[in-house]
Amino acid sequence: MRLLLDTQAAYWWLQENRRLSPRAQRAIANARNTTSFSVIAIYEIALKVRRGLLTDIHALKFRNGLVADGFSPLALTADHMAKGGLQGWRNKDPWDRLYAAQAMAEGMMLVSIDEAFDELPLKRLW
Repeated sequence: MRLLLDTQAAYWWLQENRRLSPRAQRAIANARNTTSFSVIAIYEIALKVRRGLLTDIHALKFRNGLVADGFSPLALTADHMAKGGLQGWRNKDPWDRLYAAQAMAEGMMLVSIDEAFDELPLKRLW
């Protein structure tokens, strides 16, 4: 299974936070699965650090921590951007729209607590 972690799932994974569901934890830890994180997450975390909302070591070393855990960064492509912008979905959050576009375009299961994704034709794991 190919997994795409949203920002919250990736952050909770690095923190070993119990808010990450046991099902998501098992799937991420399963070596048979390929786990990726979007470059969106790096941008979101960097904004939170710059704004002073996050200052802990996990936030400052976010990307390196994910790579050290064997996860691959997923870049945004022109296709992702177009799908995100054109998606007929009432959710107006640009980051959510891009996560949805990436997951659908790449045939990945999105690991997210956000039930709003269930309105779309994508697979969400939580």
